[in-house]
Amino acid sequence: EWITALKLEYNYTKEEIAAMYLNTVEYGSNAYGIKSAAHTFFNKEPQDLNVQEAAVLVGVVNAPTRYSPVRNPENALARRNLVLSRMEKAGALTRREYDSIAALPIVLNYKPVSHNEGTATYFREMLRLVMTADRPRRNQFYTEWDYEEAVREYEENPLYGWCHKNVKADGTPYNIYRDGLKIYTT
Repeated sequence: EWITALKLEYNYTKEEIAAMYLNTVEYGSNAYGIKSAAHTFFNKEPQDLNVQEAAVLVGVVNAPTRYSPVRNPENALARRNLVLSRMEKAGALTRREYDSIAALPIVLNYKPVSHNEGTATYFREMLRLVMTADRPRRNQFYTEWDYEEAVREYEENPLYGWCHKNVKADGTPYNIYRDGLKIYTT
């Protein structure tokens, strides 16, 4: 971990590291990344969040279930106020701003996203199966010809097994639900 931390700090600024982390970390309620969390908990774009809403999301990151504003609103309120107090100590908020924001309740516009609802559920499931497919193994096929055709398809089709064929900068494979991949169709 120490060596990885040094490599990260050598290649990226602290702001870039924080952005990469906040754009992929779990916030609970099946929300991965700040954009998904902003939509799930407040039904807003990240740039439209106010200070107290942003503080709620920052507080949730440490323990998404314990500090969930949906499941544990008292814990979420205490955690949000801790984040606000640290912002005040760092000079990002004045004492007056801290006092006024800390007195506010957490108001959610909770809209959890289900991958099993909405438009194109069958298409999304088909994409998930194709993109996360493992390389074909010989014992999965009755004939050598079928096996060779499946391997050829796996190697020639860029979408087939995409998550295993491509890796992130840290060398780990992509997760289609957690790594902020956007799939565009025509």
